[in-house]
Amino acid sequence: MKRKTDILSNPYVVSWIAALITFVVYLPSLDNDFVTWDDSMYIYANEHIRSFNLDLIKWAVLDLHAGNWHPVTWISHAFDYAVWGMNPAGHHLSNIVFHALNTFLVTLLAVRLIEIYKAKKDCRYKDTSTSDKSALLAGIVTGLLFGLHPIHVESAAWISERKDVLCAFFLLLAALEYIRYVSERESSLSSHGICDGIQSKYISVFLLFILAALSKPMAITFPVVLLILDWFPLQRLETAGGRRRGVLEKIPFFVVSIVLIGVAFFAQQTAHAVAIRKPIPVMAKVMNATKGVIEYLINLVWPLDLMPFYSHPYWEHPVLTSARYIMPALAAAVISACCMFLVKRQKMWLAVWAVYVVMLLPVLGLVQIGAQGMADRYMYLPSIGPFLVMGTSIGLIGERIAASDAKKTAGAALLAVLCIFIILLSNATQRQIRIWKDGVTLWNYELDMLRKKSDNNWFAYWIAYRGLGEDHLRKGNYKDALNDYSEVIILKPDDFPAYQRRGIAYARLGRLKEAIKDFTAALAINPNSPALYYDRGTAYAKLGSFLEAVNDLTTAISISTKPDANCYLNRGLALKKLGRARDSERDIAEAKRLKNASSERLPL
Repeated sequence: MKRKTDILSNPYVVSWIAALITFVVYLPSLDNDFVTWDDSMYIYANEHIRSFNLDLIKWAVLDLHAGNWHPVTWISHAFDYAVWGMNPAGHHLSNIVFHALNTFLVTLLAVRLIEIYKAKKDCRYKDTSTSDKSALLAGIVTGLLFGLHPIHVESAAWISERKDVLCAFFLLLAALEYIRYVSERESSLSSHGICDGIQSKYISVFLLFILAALSKPMAITFPVVLLILDWFPLQRLETAGGRRRGVLEKIPFFVVSIVLIGVAFFAQQTAHAVAIRKPIPVMAKVMNATKGVIEYLINLVWPLDLMPFYSHPYWEHPVLTSARYIMPALAAAVISACCMFLVKRQKMWLAVWAVYVVMLLPVLGLVQIGAQGMADRYMYLPSIGPFLVMGTSIGLIGERIAASDAKKTAGAALLAVLCIFIILLSNATQRQIRIWKDGVTLWNYELDMLRKKSDNNWFAYWIAYRGLGEDHLRKGNYKDALNDYSEVIILKPDDFPAYQRRGIAYARLGRLKEAIKDFTAALAINPNSPALYYDRGTAYAKLGSFLEAVNDLTTAISISTKPDANCYLNRGLALKKLGRARDSERDIAEAKRLKNASSERLPL
């Protein structure tokens, strides 16, 4: 019996228990397919990840594919492709393994932080080979909240959000290594100076931070988080020497962050994601950011109406002085004031609040990237602070129960409540996982939620119908795709990809004249698209208008930056129909030489 108690007093064992529960709860995601939201350009239509060699490394480091620069993430997707091919279950498995590992690290980090707080409070250092029960209880509650909360389904069950779980994995490792580094440095300063082992720990923290930043740029705020940890609970900033060391240590981290800010902004500009249609006024950005800080907390407490896409409210022409914006601003101000007021008695509140806000800063929309106003995936790391507060509160309750006369009865009641809570949370998470089953399920859910909330934001409907149309087209449901893209065109008449995709659906149904009409409408909006000339030329050829087909395919070849075997092949076949045998043979030979025919193109 004593041996069992000792095992359960080991923070690593408790952390692995939390990780295992998380992994089991997420197993249903292995049945999910890819979704038509970034999974195309990240995985199943991304030819760059189909080889695991030096060319991949070069592309991952030098290219800004999809408006992002995260080489480590691209390499992880390439590794998955090398192992699993296009089986989505394998890609999902990697995501949930990383999420389970992150749950392990969050649990362990929570235990370590609580132990440090207690040791500093008691002015003594304690043996960390075993932990007191209140710290373990707080740690496992924090870890299970992180692992099982439905707000994290987007990051763990959406394959394209591999960057979230990867970035968190390296940052959590860096935070744990930093705690060890600080502990050993303080011990050495009080004895005989700095040893090489301590310097190697500092280098490890720095390298792990770089790996996190190369997985997702959201890691750029980590140096500030380390300074907050220096202030509380590590208490390194209480002396002049401690402040000097703390700041000097972070300089390399800040240099990396500044460089990454520039790279990330440039990458998003190349993808035209920084500004959507027209600039959003500064005041609208500030009010939406403040509103987001509070709404994210509400979603943590009441995660019942989570949505895949939250459109930026600016597209609804909101009144910024309405209660919808003023109340969150007041709430944020009150929370900040309370934390400042309590700082002399308890630093934890201000430290947790500061870490939460700082980690959210890159994604609050102050620099608008994309069309979303907020996103569940942005809470993957910032949620740790609020969860730690919840876990610590449960730990304190457990500590008081242990000191009470009725500790067996009260302890059993607390355990029962926690078990019921975990079951309810797991059930909510598995319902959320099913929403990400495939593109049709995902976007139908988005549309249902918009109707349920009586949300008339045209932008959200436009995004949803585009995603729905793409998945129907990918699965061969061409009639459904026609309806979806017709809705897209009604919402945004200048959306040339919608005309193109609807034209492809018409062509696959044999309605070639309507397909040509849509391709022509798309070309009127974007006359410099080789793909559109290819599509219309192929449709002309299938209709028997070979001269028009040759003209369009010739235009596609002349304006394309990369030779396409399909263009040469289809033009060669059209030339043959026109009796131009020599030209036809030349084009077909060139098509064979290129050998890169794409299955995404319309067949002749």
